[in-house]
Amino acid sequence: MRRPGSSTMNRRDPTWSSLSSGASVPSKSFGIAGNVSTSEGTEQILQESNTAKINELSDKVASMKRLSQSVYVEIQEHNALIDEIESGITDASSMLARTMAKLKQVGEAGGMKQMFYLIAFVVFVFLLLYYMIKFFG
Repeated sequence: MRRPGSSTMNRRDPTWSSLSSGASVPSKSFGIAGNVSTSEGTEQILQESNTAKINELSDKVASMKRLSQSVYVEIQEHNALIDEIESGITDASSMLARTMAKLKQVGEAGGMKQMFYLIAFVVFVFLLLYYMIKFFG
């Protein structure tokens, strides 16, 4: 039963809730039977608009897919390079450890005379390489 002065709109109706929240409601045109009718031209325009937006989204998704694949390939290449560098560092580290162990043995076994000869030889080799690069390089 309706009270006098009360609204005929049902408060659970989405139109009522959108009006009460301040949102605008699109106007509806009612046909003879009271059903909402849309013109075929408007429907076609909306369909074309939706199709254009779908195509645009599809292009963006394809672009993002290509970009992500490029990033994946780049990451794989960098991971391979990092593994190669890590292997080289490990090899150099073990070679340095062996060299230090041998130098320690030489220092303990031969005393200062052999260490002096070793240092003199290393300095001579570096000087020789320096002059070769300077004059011939």
